[in-house]
Amino acid sequence: MTASSGHDPHPTHVGDPRTGPNDPSTGRGDRPPPTDEPPTTLWCLGDHDDDPTSPEPGSQLTTTLTQRLLHVYTRRGDTILSIGDDPHLRAVAATTGRRYLVISTPTQLRDQDQAPRPVALITLRPQPDITGSDLVEVLLACRHRTTLQGSVIVTTPPHTPTGPGRAISGVEPLLWWAAEQAGLTPRVRIVAVTTPPDRGDRFVYHATDTDVADALTHGAATTPQAPARIDMVVLTTRGGAR
Repeated sequence: MTASSGHDPHPTHVGDPRTGPNDPSTGRGDRPPPTDEPPTTLWCLGDHDDDPTSPEPGSQLTTTLTQRLLHVYTRRGDTILSIGDDPHLRAVAATTGRRYLVISTPTQLRDQDQAPRPVALITLRPQPDITGSDLVEVLLACRHRTTLQGSVIVTTPPHTPTGPGRAISGVEPLLWWAAEQAGLTPRVRIVAVTTPPDRGDRFVYHATDTDVADALTHGAATTPQAPARIDMVVLTTRGGAR
């Protein structure tokens, strides 16, 4: 199912844009089965980034994607915490009335002065070789730093097809397990594909690998400022966003 840019890409039962179209729940302490993995939403976003400066090393978000994320997952006046500085997130937060905080490492989440709570949104990108116990510790600290309606957005490596059905990133099974242990729920997977600005924005709910491949083959635009594809998973507290 597709939608135009005028519709929220996260339809819910009660009209809250912060949760995905499904509300997967799992038994406490159990690793979520594949059927409870979050649905995928494909965001095809036109590249409207007029900033000629290339992102700083490690930057994962484009201006257009950042604007969309902050529109959906935060409100004016909210505080955003980034683990690792992102120039686009910093700039968009400033122009949209959000407070932007940055820490350099996940260990600083435990420091009240470095990471004051509560925050509405935390963004992070785990190291590829992170262990399960370390990821649980990071996500647990994130949960303690977010508001009840807050979200944690984890940037993950792109999916690599491994056979029939939907492919998943190698880090995602670990992420599902770690989120469960930390008391967080994976609500939705977002695959953001940058498209030429004249194509407009398009959203596909419950997207398949075929939908993503088609968007990359026929509509992606790659520039130094806008990588063709960015994958993210949105986590929320179990008692929070519904």
